[in-house]
Amino acid sequence: MTPTPNTRRRRWIASGLLIVLAAVAGLIVALPGLASRGLARRILTTRAGRLLAPGSLEADAVHVSWTGPTSIDGVVLRDERGARLIAASRAVVDWNLWQILFAARDSVALEMPGAEVEIERLPDGRIDLYETLQPVIREEPTMRLVVTIAGGRLRFKDAALAEPFAADRADIRLDVPPNPKPVEWDLRLDSPTVDGTDGPGRIGFKGIVHRPGHGGATISLAVTGWPLALAAAGSVTRGRVDAALSANRQEDRWALSASATGAERRPAAPGEQAVAGRRPTAPGEQAVAGRTVTAQLEAEGQGGSWSFRRLGLSIPYARLDGSGTIRSAEGTSGLRLDLRGSLAPDWKAIQADLRRDVEPGARVAGSAREWRVSGMLGGPDAGDRLAGLAAEAGIQLETVDIYGMRLGPTGVVLRTEGGRLRVDPIDTSLNDGGLHLERERVRTEDGPWRLKLGHASTLRDAVINDEVSHRVLSYAAPVLDGATRVQGRVSVRGLDAEIPLAAGERGPAARARVEGDVLFDDVRFLPGPLAGSILELLPNRAGESRGGPMPMLVLRDPISFRIAEGRVNTKGLLLPVAQVGTVGLEGSVDFEKRLDLVARFRVNPPRQDRPVLAALLNNARFELPIKGTLDDPRIDQDALKERMKSIGSDMIDGSIEAGAIGLFRLLEGLPRRREARKPPLEDGGFPSLSPAPKAKANPPPRTDRPTAEERRQKREERRQERLEKKAQRRMRRGEPPE
Repeated sequence: MTPTPNTRRRRWIASGLLIVLAAVAGLIVALPGLASRGLARRILTTRAGRLLAPGSLEADAVHVSWTGPTSIDGVVLRDERGARLIAASRAVVDWNLWQILFAARDSVALEMPGAEVEIERLPDGRIDLYETLQPVIREEPTMRLVVTIAGGRLRFKDAALAEPFAADRADIRLDVPPNPKPVEWDLRLDSPTVDGTDGPGRIGFKGIVHRPGHGGATISLAVTGWPLALAAAGSVTRGRVDAALSANRQEDRWALSASATGAERRPAAPGEQAVAGRRPTAPGEQAVAGRTVTAQLEAEGQGGSWSFRRLGLSIPYARLDGSGTIRSAEGTSGLRLDLRGSLAPDWKAIQADLRRDVEPGARVAGSAREWRVSGMLGGPDAGDRLAGLAAEAGIQLETVDIYGMRLGPTGVVLRTEGGRLRVDPIDTSLNDGGLHLERERVRTEDGPWRLKLGHASTLRDAVINDEVSHRVLSYAAPVLDGATRVQGRVSVRGLDAEIPLAAGERGPAARARVEGDVLFDDVRFLPGPLAGSILELLPNRAGESRGGPMPMLVLRDPISFRIAEGRVNTKGLLLPVAQVGTVGLEGSVDFEKRLDLVARFRVNPPRQDRPVLAALLNNARFELPIKGTLDDPRIDQDALKERMKSIGSDMIDGSIEAGAIGLFRLLEGLPRRREARKPPLEDGGFPSLSPAPKAKANPPPRTDRPTAEERRQKREERRQERLEKKAQRRMRRGEPPE
């Protein structure tokens, strides 16, 4: 039967519909594959770039499916600098293509297994990851977002950290639902495990926070044995941190409670015992416990006002406790501070370390002293954020006795006013003498922190003894090292000192410098090794037999000293030796007691006029290098031989010159030959016939009468001679000098 035209038309229509349906079905089936070939990746990166600008999102490929989740390969999130923030080889979104195009859900879950997260705190204080994600962070989200990272890595960089904060394993879950449900997060970190360390540290950070007006908040942080390396003032401190934080919010009021303990770990010195149960800090090294720092905080706050019930900080050798308030200043971005408390040094620990490392008989004691911080921190018109603060802190010393130096009670107080740090003048006693220290400045203009003492700083009439001479004064006056029966007083004036306050500084700014003058007030002593070595080179002393007891020496002249570059340079030291002469000493002594000195000998000329002898003594110059150490001074024998040759030459030249001068003076005093033969004339001008009178044998020379000042000086010289001879006699009998 032949089909009618209508029948054929219906068949064509049905065939067309089938073809169209097949094409549509094929297109639908092929759409995910077509989209995965580049279209979806371009759409994703373009839209993400517009949303995250100036940040960006990169992806190698996007795989979509009608029924399965969407996966993204090679995901990289970058900030405005192009730095990588998050990188994952694969990310999975729980939406399929149908949900993306036609049936959007009210939640989205993003999983990035093994993702690497790198966060950095920029120099201006901003966090790069937060700044990049800020365009997509909303206070009122309309969709729930759940982000999960399992088995990832995390690194955080900060200028205060010597090494990045690194987590070898990071498990992160963040759940951000729409209101009124709370935001929840759970972060667990494990520090890298390296062979030879204390083992991995762990951090757990959890929180449930309702948005304001919809409920409270609970946040907790637990840190166990987390390794940390801090950089400050050019030095690096490594250790382990244990911490706990609890924060709760009821309505708009927060309550905080926190505690933290940081224990230093450092390589063991040769022969030092390692910490029990601890592994080395690095392969081949042993770990020993170092300093420990502990902090506590309890506070309540609402809005911009916080009240601190407890502030506690324990550092090596001291503990700080306090309380107070911090409030926002109305109309400004500044904060108004009112904090105060007490600073209590650990005097027992300080004394124990001084006795172990410095002086076995050291004594130090003191008491706690109040500290305070008040005023405005920051503000819109404050060029210096600290300019509005007034702070005070210090320590109260009651007793200090080190190396025989006894310091009287005094306070050491630091203050800040107008953004500048100053130290209060110190007035106390040192060995029964008056000590006044006055700072000139604390910091150079835009330079390092350095304490400078001005010329007003002085020490007056401090009593010295054997111990002070050996441990302190011997660097400026080396002849006092090893001296015995030391007695007298010293003063220091013209002090000019600069001392760096930052221990980790490097270069010239880190070097201390101290200059001044030391005045000796009749300081008497029996010589030690150095002074004895010098005296042995001199002629017999005032008729004493060589090898007998040494004479009592006296220092009366001032000296100048300079401490710099690890050395003490001295100039002007004069040591009178009985009536023989004077020894001058110049040079330096380093902190290891190594000597680099030159001794200059000068023999006193005779009191009566002896022209030949005086010329010889004045022209003979004798300089002697001294090396070795204070305990074992060494005379340079080669230099001594060369100098003795030079002295012989000088004395020959001087004797010829002196002999010629003496001969001319002798000849000038004789009558001329013709005048000697002429007889004396009488009154009439005729020669006398009587024999000439006989001349007196050895007529006494005519001398002028001495002045009153000359007579006083001679009396004083005779008195000093008697005192020195008396002291020598008492010393021979084993009696102490008067």
